[in-house]
Amino acid sequence: MTIWRPRGASYDRHDYFAYERRTRELLLQPRGRAAFLKGGIVWRLAVEVLHGGLPDVVTAGPSKDVYSWGQPFRPERGDDYYDDALSSDELDAICGVNKVFTDDSFKQTQDLSWWPKPNIWEKSSLNVGYWTPWCEEWFQAVLKRHLSGNAVLKNSSAWKDALSHFKPAGKLRDAVERASQVFLHDRMCVPSVRL
Repeated sequence: MTIWRPRGASYDRHDYFAYERRTRELLLQPRGRAAFLKGGIVWRLAVEVLHGGLPDVVTAGPSKDVYSWGQPFRPERGDDYYDDALSSDELDAICGVNKVFTDDSFKQTQDLSWWPKPNIWEKSSLNVGYWTPWCEEWFQAVLKRHLSGNAVLKNSSAWKDALSHFKPAGKLRDAVERASQVFLHDRMCVPSVRL
């Protein structure tokens, strides 16, 4: 599923449509429901590519592939629980990562992507824990550029810069996360929450 491109390659809307087709094929696999559960940019891309489809599969619980491709949750006591998960390569594919050679020796590459990787999104100022109208406005603007053929794929550093709209939002997100952990640990007695 990895796309390899030469240095200086250009991208147009046909490349974007090919990315969408590959992503749709990935998401239609049984564990594709994990993209909806991931939240953030991965959730939004899954909704876009599948046109909001698969809601029944998402709520039906883990797929039959869960023990092969799933991720365990191990509480301090009791049995393990499993749910569907996506590999880092699958997450890269959903975000449209292209491996681009940086020199003529074909030994070094950099990742350029249609959309930010989940780790970049999660640290961005747009991520406040839920999909806001500002997230959607940003998403639609980027999508419009991709569909018009004016796409510029970005590396992680460029995505970080592009997503740094409002820096105090990160502090708010971190404070909400910390308060949630304290609440779950102190009030709900969830022992797996690490403070």
